[in-house]
Amino acid sequence: MSKKLYLKYGKTLIKEGDTENKSAYIIERGEVGIFKGGKHICDLGENSIVGEMALITGEPRSATVKSNSDDCTVKEITLNDFTYLWKFKPAALLPVLKLITERLHSAMNMIDNLQQTLKEK
Repeated sequence: MSKKLYLKYGKTLIKEGDTENKSAYIIERGEVGIFKGGKHICDLGENSIVGEMALITGEPRSATVKSNSDDCTVKEITLNDFTYLWKFKPAALLPVLKLITERLHSAMNMIDNLQQTLKEK
């Protein structure tokens, strides 16, 4: 079903704006850096998932993801894998749905904080 990828330091896993690669990736070992517009946003480590938005929506990649370690291992989840899980093992997708919900909640809090800061000025 899914395959493992082994990445060396600095290897690009996902490129911002890419419309071809629709897979998501679970970080099994090591760490990746997330970059938006060339600026470092954050780092994610083991058991984190990246690329889930493009997998679900089909939209272009919203950020670049690069390996931060020489021993980074990720498990690829293709659209076919996701569809299979959706149809036959939906409970397996609960961690992905939880993550998406947490990220949405975090984004909403950032927007609220920015709006409050602008009102105070």
